[in-house]
Amino acid sequence: MTACDVYIGDLEDPSFYWDGGDVGGNIPNAISPIFPHILGHYSAKFHQWVAEAGVVSKQTDYSGWVAIVGKKQIEDFLKCAYGNDDRYTDPASEVVHDDQLKTLQRFVDGLDPERDYALVAAEW
Repeated sequence: MTACDVYIGDLEDPSFYWDGGDVGGNIPNAISPIFPHILGHYSAKFHQWVAEAGVVSKQTDYSGWVAIVGKKQIEDFLKCAYGNDDRYTDPASEVVHDDQLKTLQRFVDGLDPERDYALVAAEW
């Protein structure tokens, strides 16, 4: 079964090439915790949000997509992915990820609002 990791990467990662690069592994390394699994189709929420937000994005790897985003856009993505679904925070839910979301939010809170980051969706 295909799964998808979503995370924040560094656009300055020396192993990553926005233009060119080997399509077998050309995504930035993670600088954030991996986002909790997003319910639904493995990468649908990422692609939906990218299209609606109108951010610059492209497939840079055989199974990886990178969107260029700022801190505010990352916060918007988190709201889109998790904000309207109580299953992520309800202790009675089978998919509760409250601790992971809190850890991720603390990481995002510490990001530089003047810098661009890579929002990465990597399927495997």
